[in-house]
Amino acid sequence: AGIGLLIIIAILIPILLIFVIPSNGGGPTIDSTRDRNEHNSSLIRANKLVQKLETEVLCRGATFQEIDSDDPRRLALDWITNDDKMSLDLDAKNLNQRYILA
Repeated sequence: AGIGLLIIIAILIPILLIFVIPSNGGGPTIDSTRDRNEHNSSLIRANKLVQKLETEVLCRGATFQEIDSDDPRRLALDWITNDDKMSLDLDAKNLNQRYILA
């Protein structure tokens, strides 16, 4: 009985290693790393955009943190950060205009 159990274990372990356990050991995949990098890049861009608009567009030292979430200025920031298909570069000449018109 002991030898039979060892034979079964000897057969099952390679099968499990080959077919059940992922080859990357369950660690991060290229896709998950790429998604995380894209997310980080988006956050960095959003933070830079907030700083730029606070400095160049908002009046009298106002910040987006002070503005209510349903304020049109905040909604415009949300749109230009998350939904704007043009996704202009931060140094684009018409970025401020696009925000103001949003």
